[in-house]
Amino acid sequence: DMDALDIAMENLSELSREVQNSIGAYINREAGRILSGVTNGTYSRLDVTDTLDIHVNTREKSIALKNLSMGTMDQVYLALRFAAVKMIEGDHEGCLPVLFDDSFTLYDDDRLKGAMSFISDQHKGQLLIFTCQHREQEALDELGRPYRLMELG
Repeated sequence: DMDALDIAMENLSELSREVQNSIGAYINREAGRILSGVTNGTYSRLDVTDTLDIHVNTREKSIALKNLSMGTMDQVYLALRFAAVKMIEGDHEGCLPVLFDDSFTLYDDDRLKGAMSFISDQHKGQLLIFTCQHREQEALDELGRPYRLMELG
């Protein structure tokens, strides 16, 4: 019985590593693609290690997340969030609503327009943007993207 349990534990550990590797590879690949789109190709790749260290790559070098500006860090988090959403949705693209709660406060105007353009093109489902500013609305207007504005308060 003990031998059977040892074999079962080894098999479960190996399966766990395989699943972690395949999910990690998917998240890295998809988040890198999204980050490249959001940054207009400035960052071409994103790597999240087993210890959850994050590095982004330009054509010349790899940069640790902690060495990036706060605006770029937010772009990385946006890419990771959307990669996770795409993984969860699978073949049911656009089935999940995505919520943003003052997620773009650290973005400059160019980053904001790039993010609004990219996410409105990429996500076919509902995007809910909660903000106390009008920047997102102005960016969507400039881009000619449809939206429904609801003011609370």
